[in-house]
Amino acid sequence: MDNTHVRLVKNLVTSYDIFTFICEKYKGAAFHGDPYFIQHYLMEIKYEEGSDLSEFFVKLETAMKAASEATESVMTEGQKSIYLFHSMPKSWKDDLRVWKDQRKYIPYKDLKQSIEGKVRDLQAQERYTLAKGTPEMTATKSERALVAAGPTITP
Repeated sequence: MDNTHVRLVKNLVTSYDIFTFICEKYKGAAFHGDPYFIQHYLMEIKYEEGSDLSEFFVKLETAMKAASEATESVMTEGQKSIYLFHSMPKSWKDDLRVWKDQRKYIPYKDLKQSIEGKVRDLQAQERYTLAKGTPEMTATKSERALVAAGPTITP
């Protein structure tokens, strides 16, 4: 991307916003609606732990719809599931394989629900940890209490 384009998108935060802005700016240009370009973009979409899951699903599903329209074909549940599977963090791959079990693929809706459940569980665990504190925090509190009490003199 050259400096002119960097300046145009400098206030945009997400890759999706940048992509949408550039598509709007160059409507009708060679890559707009190009199935190869859209397919590449779709493969690059990744969910990052802690980010907004709803926003991620909107971005992924919009890109899948664009890919479907660009190729003039209906995307199957299996294809959607594969794109969703590969957009998840690498650290989740083992969980995803467990959910898959012996099936060829996890139906898209089932996979989406499992991911939503995993994110809810992670958020609940994070809230619990923050509320309870970590073991390091407890040890640090004990050390501070000893320092505040001052040294003890033994006869």
